[in-house]
Amino acid sequence: MKSQQESFVIEFLKGWPFPVFVSSLLGFSVLFFAILAFLPPSSSPLGEFIRDFQIWCLGYDPETGSWEWGYLFMFLGGPLLLMIPLFVIWKEPLMEIPEKKKVIPYVLAAFFLVSGILGSLVFFYGSSSTSQKIGEDVWKNFRVKLEPHPFTLLNQEGEKVSLKDFRGKVVLLSAVY
Repeated sequence: MKSQQESFVIEFLKGWPFPVFVSSLLGFSVLFFAILAFLPPSSSPLGEFIRDFQIWCLGYDPETGSWEWGYLFMFLGGPLLLMIPLFVIWKEPLMEIPEKKKVIPYVLAAFFLVSGILGSLVFFYGSSSTSQKIGEDVWKNFRVKLEPHPFTLLNQEGEKVSLKDFRGKVVLLSAVY
């Protein structure tokens, strides 16, 4: 016998609430991406986030004012294209929405989820050291005071490589099992 929670989840996924929630998520993400793409940057943490988003995610070149239009299409058009199969697959349940007022909680939940994610990105971006100039200064924050024991390993070509060969350079040691 299915529990009440299992029944709710199954009905949510099979019925109209799931496509309404997901299409709202996708729609609000497109809206926020469009705002980030076209809002002018400023010196505030939000403005710095917008500037870096435009440069790194949309290929914007501030000197020439040119964009990588493929990146912009990916951010804006990708979620919209995902809505097509969503509406095709859930066409029948979407036609059975009992009242338009019942849609509002799912749309609001999607809005607050997307807003919360974007807000936390901006908050943590502005409060962290990521807004520093990328370079040697940033890596100083990650340095460890413990000296590793000297060792020598073989690289992919079978040559011996020692840790002492990298003295004075930033080294990331990682072990994969």
